[in-house]
Order: sequence, then structure tokens, then C-alpha cells
Amino acid sequence: MKALVTGGGFLGARIAEMLLARGDRVRILGRRPYPHLASRGVDVCRGDVCDVGCVVEACAGVDAVFHTAARAGVWGPAGPYFETNVGGTANVIRGCLENGVSRLLYTSSPSVAIGTTAIEGGQEDAPYPRRYLSPYPASKARAERMVLDANGWEMVPKDPAAYAPDHSEKDVRRLQTCALRPHLIWGPGDPHLVPRLVAAARRGRLRVIG
Repeated sequence: MKALVTGGGFLGARIAEMLLARGDRVRILGRRPYPHLASRGVDVCRGDVCDVGCVVEACAGVDAVFHTAARAGVWGPAGPYFETNVGGTANVIRGCLENGVSRLLYTSSPSVAIGTTAIEGGQEDAPYPRRYLSPYPASKARAERMVLDANGWEMVPKDPAAYAPDHSEKDVRRLQTCALRPHLIWGPGDPHLVPRLVAAARRGRLRVIG
């Protein structure tokens, strides 16, 4: 399999490494050169998911896309969140459809289910809230719904002649999508959670409640 991973950060780099370990060919789309991945044979494409031309080009020739690139953070102006998380995801969906990519896996967030009311005993079929407390979960929720709605969409051939006028349903290629909601990702190479806990402990600011 040849896979595209959007975003070469902690999660994206780890997915790329796992794909390489099982013998897959990997391409990374990100804003940095990622020399540690390039040295292992990863095809690094410098670019931004907000650039539709760059995304469509990066999707060419791959079988699956792992879409991890996103603007994270709890607070900030809404514009950049929606530009990257919603607009970038729309570009990825378009790239998949125009290039005949059969599978799209989207990295969502548990926060897409959290609004202004408490949740108890929630399941994955819980409805999206009507209002969010910050633009991050609002943008991730809209992007998640876009990805799930795109499941089953018919591929758009670049050459109209690719489909015969009398093509049957079995000849139609369709996109399969999936959205996952991981929470507090950590592990080897974690630059976020564990280092902050260790630093707080060294400063004597890590409290054990109870």
C-alpha cells in the first residue's frame, strides 16, 4: 500500500513509522522537511493543507490518506481554526476523490461531542451539540461531519472517457471514510504530555489529589 499522511507532527510521524515498519510506502504532506522521516525513505512533500493544489497533487498515486494535520489549541480566533481544520479537510476530500484514493482516515477529537451541558454515559452516537465553547471543537466537528458524509461518494475521474456511457454500479469506485476521536495521545517520542508532567514534578508543582 502507498499512504499519504498529512502532518508530520507527533501523531503523523508515528503513523508514518508504523506504516514503514510493515512495508508500506509513505508520503508526508507538511510544512517542514522532516529529515528524520526522509532519511528512512518517506517521500516528503512540503506544503500546507490549506493549499488545494498542493493537497490534490500529494494525493496522487496513493491508496489511503491518514489526515492528521490540524490547528490545535483551546483558545484563539475562529478564522485560522476553520481555515485549517475545515478548509484543509475539504481539500483532502477533494484530493481523494480526484485521484481515486479509496480510503480516508480522519483524526478527530472527543471534544466534538462536548458542548455546554454535561455528558454522562455517552456513546459514539451522541449527537453533536448545538453550541461549542471554543472554535477548536466547532471546527473539528464540522470537519468530522464532512468526512463521514463523504463516505460512499463516487470518485470523480479526471478523464470523462474513463467511464463508459453504460457503466454499471459495480464499476463505480467509491470513497470509504472513517473518523477516530483519540484523546491525550502519548508514547515514545511524546513532545507534549509526558514532558510537561515531568517538568511540573521537577518544579514541585505536580499535585496528587486525594
